[in-house]
Amino acid sequence: MRRAYINKETGEHLKLVPICPKCRASVYWSLISGVEGARAPAHCANNASATRIITDLENMLICDWEGVVVRMRDGEVNIYDKKKRLVPHKVVRKRFRSP
Repeated sequence: MRRAYINKETGEHLKLVPICPKCRASVYWSLISGVEGARAPAHCANNASATRIITDLENMLICDWEGVVVRMRDGEVNIYDKKKRLVPHKVVRKRFRSP
């Protein structure tokens, strides 16, 4: 799946970023291998195993979602949940200045 797009009319840059299917937080993963079919674990940014600074224990979010990252033939990665479904993505817009 392509991750970056450019709106030809406006020049706006769009990027698709994976999000947790349970709580909509970011998904953390690390896949070192460039070999097709390589796998690595993925987890929600609100997972207890995620490194973060906790300032408010009473309102801290905990999410137990975990998935897997798989390297595709074209070098891209896809993130799947435990039921082998692709995780959702959110659109991040970036507008660059014209030269």
